[in-house]
Parts: sequence; structure tokens; C-alpha cells
Amino acid sequence: MTKFLKKEAHSGAVDPIQVVPDALGDAHPAIVEFITAGRWDDGSERTTGTLLICWGDGKFKAWLNDRDGAKSTWVSADTLEALLGGLEARLQAGSLEWRATQVGRKGFHRGRA
Repeated sequence: MTKFLKKEAHSGAVDPIQVVPDALGDAHPAIVEFITAGRWDDGSERTTGTLLICWGDGKFKAWLNDRDGAKSTWVSADTLEALLGGLEARLQAGSLEWRATQVGRKGFHRGRA
């Protein structure tokens, strides 16, 4: 049984920025923009990014996938707060170490060594 997750009926398309809690959006605006912005400043379309957070080897880990730019990166930290804070700071500074991705079967991207 889940403590925090609640099953909800699918209600159709929602503007992604509307589903982000204010506190999270205020604390991490670059992350929110990265995963929700569907247009560039010039008005051209942008494929939204994806963020995966997981736990392994005693660390929180995040995989950030820039689907529009065909690149991805991994970052890790001891706490979830440090993970999100570090990711936010690196996104704002443009200091993430990106790796090129390639399109695999069914349009999925996979990392390239």
C-alpha cells in the first residue's frame, strides 16, 4: 500500500507547468524550465527534457536527458536536497558535463560511450 501516491483518473492533457508545486518551482526554476518548456525564446518548438531520480550505491542519482539537444548527463549527491540543489546550480551555470545520445529503436535515446 502506498503512503504518498494516490491513483487518479486520467483527465486529459494539462499544461506541465501547472502540475509543479509552487515551492518546488520557486526553489528549482531551471529544473522546472528544463523539463516543462515546450518553446524556445524565439517561439520555435522545443522537445521537453526528462529527469529521472533514483537511489544506488548509497547516493541519490539524477539522469537529465535533453531530448531536444540529443544529450544527457548524470549527477549524484548524498541527499535529495543536495542533488536537486546541485543540479539547479549546474543548469543555471551551464556547467553540466553532457554526453551525446543517439536515437534507438522506437525513438528512445540511449547513451553513447
